[in-house]
Amino acid sequence: MIDFNEVIDCPICGGQGNAIDRIKTIHPSSDMECGLVSCLICGHWWITPTPTQSQLNKMYEESSEYVVPKVWGKEQEEKVFSKAERLLIDVEGGSQEKKRYLEIGAGGGHLHSYFLNLGWDAYGVEPGAWCSNPNIFKNISDIPNEMTFDVIVAFDVLEHVVDPVAMLSKLKQVSNPDARLYCSFPNCSSLHARVKKGQWRMVRPFGHLHYFSKESVRLALERSGWVLESLNANGTVDLKNKLNVLHLKTLAVGIAEMCGFADQWSCEASSRQGSLPQ
Repeated sequence: MIDFNEVIDCPICGGQGNAIDRIKTIHPSSDMECGLVSCLICGHWWITPTPTQSQLNKMYEESSEYVVPKVWGKEQEEKVFSKAERLLIDVEGGSQEKKRYLEIGAGGGHLHSYFLNLGWDAYGVEPGAWCSNPNIFKNISDIPNEMTFDVIVAFDVLEHVVDPVAMLSKLKQVSNPDARLYCSFPNCSSLHARVKKGQWRMVRPFGHLHYFSKESVRLALERSGWVLESLNANGTVDLKNKLNVLHLKTLAVGIAEMCGFADQWSCEASSRQGSLPQ
């Protein structure tokens, strides 16, 4: 039996919500519907009702179809870097310094393995059973209190948790003074989101619970003590790949992404001059 909580006020700024659609969960055998709500203040979108975070953690541990489709575990075996991961590798992969690395939502461990092979002191958090790499914790609370990190990665993570600000605050607590945080998450300002609303491909309760506007990204980082360095609607299409532009549909999506209408935000933040909220 799952206990659900109605989320009335915006989880990012506390503003009033406006219902914009209703959608079914991703569980193929469930008829349950959820509300898709938009904040009238910061533009953030969220799903209501939601399970508690402890229930969500258990769902991911058990690979529940409420949070992951059956084919998802097989997808974790595919060793192909996403666009966001390639951008991270371009920035950090050439560093001569052996840093301490933390990846939230390590999945199958492909990106984690890359930094392990660089000789970094690499750790990860993954509640599911998809990753057999060393130094993987089941929960962020399992990280030893004295352990802090130079590079923290949370690709496709914040949309999965009940309270994104609380998650970012926990990451701030385990960051070194000059740490860098790399994130990606759904962009509710994208062209597809605005047109399709609840039919947008990113709306996947209870796998995805949050969808960010530019303002809600800024507020979430500010309230958790991080300093926003860059925010780009980069999406997933790489127009540098000549094979991609041979497909007109892919080319059109790529151009839309370049104009800021991509479905994904790519975010970089730092812990410099940041402080945890009181």
